[in-house]
Amino acid sequence: MNLRIGIVCEGPTDFIVIQAALNAVISKDFTATLLQPEDTPKSKKLGTGWCGVFKWCRDNLFSENYQVIVLRKTFHAVIIHLDADVAEKRFSDCGLDSPGLPCVSPCPPSGDTVKKLKNLLKSWMPGNPLDNRTVICIPSVCTEAWVVTALYGKLNPDILTEIECNETVENYLAGKPARERLIIPSTLKKRTERYRASAVKISNNWDMVTEHCSEAKKFEDDIRILLALDRL
Repeated sequence: MNLRIGIVCEGPTDFIVIQAALNAVISKDFTATLLQPEDTPKSKKLGTGWCGVFKWCRDNLFSENYQVIVLRKTFHAVIIHLDADVAEKRFSDCGLDSPGLPCVSPCPPSGDTVKKLKNLLKSWMPGNPLDNRTVICIPSVCTEAWVVTALYGKLNPDILTEIECNETVENYLAGKPARERLIIPSTLKKRTERYRASAVKISNNWDMVTEHCSEAKKFEDDIRILLALDRL
């Protein structure tokens, strides 16, 4: 049976990294579909980034509505992603008048901030009708910690020190030679095609990511538990 997995995330490069992780974790055939942000009028209205993730959860996972029925019929699992650095933001950045942010805790340990952010996200979908097939994915400080570990951890082991608390990992990637640079230095814009080209290496080095990034290990464990419970 082909597993169908829907992914709600901040952006397309996060989708690529999560899909690479799933390729390392799931032995069966699966199809991953980007639910948010999609290139659709509704998704454009919600916006991209972390704001779009919160709004998607609020609009879609609040009750047994039509969208939930469609999601349940379509997907075996739904992954919801946020980067842990969202804990430093404010909802006013999204045009929302809502409490809860910022909620950042000192790092290390990374888990304190992640736990607060996960609880906040869950509060936006009280009584989530898809709770039994939802996995929340919160890399610390951001998805790029996983990318740096997979791509450069063996070549530069010093970068692995407190990698989940390193707020400069995007700058680290932006500082690489032009031929391998995933992030543009001047704007810190992520180059989707470069991420896609690195996906296989991220999958191949996923064991190293879970060894050094505790949130990656939690994500892997949660995926395995969900698949085992549903016997998928």
